[in-house]
Amino acid sequence: MDATTGKRSEDAIQHDISCAYSSLEPECLSCDGELSRREEAVRYTALQAQLKALFAELGRAVSEDESWVWWDHRGRTYLAEQRALKAVGRG
Repeated sequence: MDATTGKRSEDAIQHDISCAYSSLEPECLSCDGELSRREEAVRYTALQAQLKALFAELGRAVSEDESWVWWDHRGRTYLAEQRALKAVGRG
């Protein structure tokens, strides 16, 4: 979170969008078949609502393809930066 604006960075939001899309993958959504169809539907609805809120926070919609491109180009670096900040007590 930016200390001056109180808003999260675009990378932080993109990371959460990427995680939500990943959670929508069939094997993740159903917990490898462990969830009932009803539980899966509830989870799907919650993840779609989460994505909608993240899009609003970012100020635009992000396609799943765009999210994967972000992950390939920036995601791993973002996670490494966050781990480094936590290691020094600033994250």
